[in-house]
Amino acid sequence: MKTIQEIFDKFSDIQASEKRDDFTLPFFEKEIIVKNVGFTYPDSVLPTLNDVNFTIKKGKKYALIGPSGSGKTTLLNILFGRLKSTQGEIYYDSYTYEELRTSLFQRIAYVEQNSVIFSGSIIENITLGKEYDENKIKNILSSVDLLDWVEQQAEGLMTLIDWEGNMLSGGQKQKIGIARALFLEKDIIFLDESLSAIDKVSVQNIEQCLLKKTDATVVLITHHLTPEIENLLDGIIEI
Repeated sequence: MKTIQEIFDKFSDIQASEKRDDFTLPFFEKEIIVKNVGFTYPDSVLPTLNDVNFTIKKGKKYALIGPSGSGKTTLLNILFGRLKSTQGEIYYDSYTYEELRTSLFQRIAYVEQNSVIFSGSIIENITLGKEYDENKIKNILSSVDLLDWVEQQAEGLMTLIDWEGNMLSGGQKQKIGIARALFLEKDIIFLDESLSAIDKVSVQNIEQCLLKKTDATVVLITHHLTPEIENLLDGIIEI
């Protein structure tokens, strides 16, 4: 069973690898260009994605929509660098995957539907061992509607969570995952149905917090696009 310390060690190894020459290239300053992208899984005949084209501007906010099975998660995984497209290219400004490599992982927060929870304290799950300011943590917890619950726990931020967070509801796990992304202050935040288990009031509060961030590019997969949230978006990507 993995422990939080193992995660910290892995995180440190990745940070150290940034010293290699292939991590010295600049990250995107203007836009991400998705050009004629397609993807077919090895065990499939039909493509999951075919000839997808759009542009994401730095600092802007987007919703990625489409019917179930249309390839939204696959597309985010390609943007993240976890999958390689079988057709077309994705450019971060003029740089491709091969030029940026693992630096993508260092600059992007990918919040999945099933947030990863480690065996450790609440604060360890949010900060991944990084130094933190308690006021900043409280502001983040408040923005994801989790502060009241944390303060109700006898040990507060030091409350221990077991492996996979069995003491937590699905919504609480997702809130911790989003809090982690906010704390780490990545340039880009991808949310893959990351609010699906959260109550409607909290969803609205969290979406507004994310979409009003001026220092991050945000792309979220959602099946429930309200008029209030749509007004905060800079674009809708439909596949």
